[in-house]
Amino acid sequence: MGREEKLFHLQEDDIQKYELDNGDECEIYMPRSPKERVPFQSEHCEFMPVGWTRLGEIWYPLSYKVVTEDLKSLGLRRNPNIMTFAVCEWVLLPDDQVKPGMDDWGGVWTALRSGSVKSIVSVLGGWKQGVF
Repeated sequence: MGREEKLFHLQEDDIQKYELDNGDECEIYMPRSPKERVPFQSEHCEFMPVGWTRLGEIWYPLSYKVVTEDLKSLGLRRNPNIMTFAVCEWVLLPDDQVKPGMDDWGGVWTALRSGSVKSIVSVLGGWKQGVF
């Protein structure tokens, strides 16, 4: 069974429903154990996300995002395209601005385990962490 089939066949009690600040609904699937995780694959990468969120009919992988105390991307690799994130909002760049690789937007740092986030935060000087 493929990723989309696994995600669309989840039981209702496996999915948490939320309303974003802009009024849109989103659904989140957080597996109860690592064995229940559903892998992500694209032409650019593959990984095992901590969970998934559905916005409209599309499922997106979830990870822990490390941001500055004022919720800005870190600007890693001297990236000048700093993104600002809001709590309870979903940030999506237009497809024509998504550039995997060194020219991407924002220097965003993500981790697949909360322990990895704590390590990143301590190395980078104690920035705040959160799940987005």
